[in-house]
Amino acid sequence: MISTYDLYLLIDNTLILGTNTFLVFEEEELTKVDFKVKPKEKLAPRNPLIFNSYVLIIKDSILYLY
Repeated sequence: MISTYDLYLLIDNTLILGTNTFLVFEEEELTKVDFKVKPKEKLAPRNPLIFNSYVLIIKDSILYLY
């Protein structure tokens, strides 16, 4: 017997490196199978990301995790 809980994949945050082409393809494929995901955010010098309770920053092509 499979419980309802087993049907859901619980992931807090995931970092993905990819081209815009790959990210568009991935979004289309996930939409086809009705798989719900958080909206994507893009790391940029003026847009730090919160990742698993840390802040990820890029400055002068160097990544910092605080």
